[in-house]
Amino acid sequence: MGTSPAADSEATAKRNALLLAAAQAFCGSSAPISIALGGLVGMYLLGDDKALATVPVTGYNLGVAMAALPAAMLMGRVGRRNGFMAGACVGIAGAIVSSFAIFKGDFLMFCVGMLLTGCGGAFTQQYRFAAADQGTDEFKPKAISWVLAGGMFAAIVGPQTAIYFINPVSAGLDLAAPYFALATVVAGSIVAYVKGALGRAGGRIKALAVIGAAGLIAFWLGPHIAGFVRQLFSPVEFAAAYFAGAILLAFGIVVLSQLKFEAPPTDEMLGPKDTGRPLAQIMMQPRFIVSVICAVASFALMSFVMTGAPLAMKLCGFSPDDSTLGIQWHVMAMFGPSFFTGNLINRFGKERIVTTGMMLLLACAVVALMGISLTNFYVALILLGFGWNFGFIGATSMLTETYRPQERAKAQGANDFILFGSVAFGSFMSGRTLNAFGADGWNAINYTVFPVVGICLLSLLWLRFQTSKTGSR
Repeated sequence: MGTSPAADSEATAKRNALLLAAAQAFCGSSAPISIALGGLVGMYLLGDDKALATVPVTGYNLGVAMAALPAAMLMGRVGRRNGFMAGACVGIAGAIVSSFAIFKGDFLMFCVGMLLTGCGGAFTQQYRFAAADQGTDEFKPKAISWVLAGGMFAAIVGPQTAIYFINPVSAGLDLAAPYFALATVVAGSIVAYVKGALGRAGGRIKALAVIGAAGLIAFWLGPHIAGFVRQLFSPVEFAAAYFAGAILLAFGIVVLSQLKFEAPPTDEMLGPKDTGRPLAQIMMQPRFIVSVICAVASFALMSFVMTGAPLAMKLCGFSPDDSTLGIQWHVMAMFGPSFFTGNLINRFGKERIVTTGMMLLLACAVVALMGISLTNFYVALILLGFGWNFGFIGATSMLTETYRPQERAKAQGANDFILFGSVAFGSFMSGRTLNAFGADGWNAINYTVFPVVGICLLSLLWLRFQTSKTGSR
């Protein structure tokens, strides 16, 4: 008996969500590398005045904002799969330019490279929407969570890649061989799984043999590739780490090539081009307004605090490895709860999860203000990650209820333009705040959390009042 169209659609949605989660693990690694090291590289490249140290990170976020609408529109024309692969290629170009700029000591070129990396990151940010475009309404929050859960692995892969290429044998053991072998086996296993090769008795042995052989080849080639990259940029401290990000994006392209989205979408799937509501009408909905406010606050505050944290840690005498590990714990906390955030949203509702996220952001600021030990920094960054996860996933889920299928490109693009424009502003102001307040700069950053979270909580109360007044969601 054949499966129903609904069952086929649900299976395709789950398959794509799995692939996008894996792609997030590879392609999403460029974000923690860029943010963990961007401010430190800025300080390294600048002279005595360090006020513009976080401008490269701002460039990354600005690139995400600038490319948000074009990325959405491009994928509306060529399809999700081709668009995502093109975005990864832009990210590779950005990584190469960034590493070359560090090697040459060119601050402006480094900012351009980070801008390009951010443009590629704009496509990565669309993974969550792509995962939610298919499947049932109940599956959509789970799909978003699955994709963002892939970011937890990016949180491990990205910073560890940066640490490795900054100081490859700090622990007395060069891990290039197992690193490349594991990446190859993971990417190969995912491709084999979605192609059904691992589910067929006859094809399973062949697929495993091919994956194993590829892993052995990668095990042998890994040290040679890593050694070549390190020697290429030696003795500059950070350049090789950025170049390694291009390699991770290349693995991501392999995974993205297996997606099965429409390319290009048919007119029937998009609906008549002139039947969608004007963008202004969509954006004036109370639910759209509140979802954007909460998403912007969650992400911009996260960027504001996270961008300043490595610089504050350096000023407190901690090493680049300490700050990079702090960012790793933070990004793991950002994406780790995604394994169950979708279930929590289905059980408790989107607004309650967003409210919980806001309270966790407040807790982050409180811990950060209690002291400047390494423990304070790490715990605050972990709470910041948890708060972002609940606030951002909840707000994104709210947003998906505000537009029709034929309106999704412009609604999602407008949301990400506002979102990452605010994130870019937050990262820029982080460095300016640290520089302006001097020894009290880290405290000034964390005091800012309180009024912003207050605005979000008031907006959620306003939405609840509007909902009860109109009798709608």
